Amino acid sequence: NKLNIILEEILVELNQGKKIELQIKGYASPLYKKDYNINLSKRRVSSFINYLKTYNANIFLQYLQEKKLEVSINSFGESRALETTSDNPMDKKESIYSIDAILERKIEIIDVIYQ
Repeated sequence: NKLNIILEEILVELNQGKKIELQIKGYASPLYKKDYNINLSKRRVSSFINYLKTYNANIFLQYLQEKKLEVSINSFGESRALETTSDNPMDKKESIYSIDAILERKIEIIDVIYQ
């Protein structure tokens, strides 16, 4: 798993005393209103932070509490969604279940900054 490899590399650096900032982008499909989608993107990133807190028997929790591991959040909502992604709630096939809509619901680690 690619994410586990990245997290294990981060753990090695933290154990060597480095401070790390993860820059995360959150996205949403255009199905709902802008404010809802921005908050949904933030919740997706929060879920990732919760995953970090519980990863490998809570190994990152202390680093997060001590601010040696920090997460910067950029929440885009649907603002970066492809124009081909449907925002019609009556067309569930295209607005919920289409590949385009599914691929818009994500988070992305855009940078790992070692300090």
